[in-house]
Amino acid sequence: MHATVRHYRNAPGLIDGIIANEEEIRGLLQDIDGFRAYYLVRTGNESVIAISVYEDRAGTEASTAAAREWIAANLPGIAGSPPEVSDGEVALGI
Repeated sequence: MHATVRHYRNAPGLIDGIIANEEEIRGLLQDIDGFRAYYLVRTGNESVIAISVYEDRAGTEASTAAAREWIAANLPGIAGSPPEVSDGEVALGI
C-alpha cells in the first residue's frame, strides 16, 4: 500500500468546504483505482491534513492531482499556499 499526506496551512475554511462537499469528494477519490482510505484531520483553525491510502503510488499521485484540481475549481483562494506533500510505502497498517 501507498499513502500520501497533504498538509494545508493558512487555509481558513478549507476543511468546512471539503466537508460540505463530502459526497462529491467521496466519489472523486473512491473512483481512483486502488482506493483504500481517506482521512481529513483538523489540526487548527487554518490547518488541515489530508491522508489518502491506495494500493500503489499511481493511486496516491492521482489523488493528489484530483485534490489539487478539485480545490482550484471549487474552493479557489481558500487553500492558501500549496500543501506540503509527503508520500511513501505504508510500512505498517494496524
